[in-house]
Amino acid sequence: MLGESPTMKGVTIQDRDPVNDVLSFDLVEVLQAIGDDIDCSLWTCHGVECAGGESADVLHKACDDSQVLVRAVLLQLARGVTQVIDGEFIGRMPGEDEPWVLIRAVDSTAFDVGSTRDSVLDLARARFASVADRSESSGARC
Repeated sequence: MLGESPTMKGVTIQDRDPVNDVLSFDLVEVLQAIGDDIDCSLWTCHGVECAGGESADVLHKACDDSQVLVRAVLLQLARGVTQVIDGEFIGRMPGEDEPWVLIRAVDSTAFDVGSTRDSVLDLARARFASVADRSESSGARC
């Protein structure tokens, strides 16, 4: 139906390091796994908690100021932090109001990935070992 938001489906990723029992990946790997559309997406973030010096400070400020980030900046900041603990990273295509992808860091225990595109979830399933489907929901939440 015209004007309706597409349904966002999601997965939870929990790949763990067997020696240290911590996540074996971070935001950078999730961004790299979900396909080429991140290259032209515009990103906002909310509620981000992360550690890692100057990059963490810049990422916190970007979130606090509701800045829109391009892929290169988001990846640079994600590479500069040592850990993303919590927060949402929302990707929209230029000119669109509704997000096509949402990545949520969950208390250093998992990353949720939601998308209106099944191909994104397929890419996440192919890249990561411990992936569980989440129930469908409407809007930007996964």
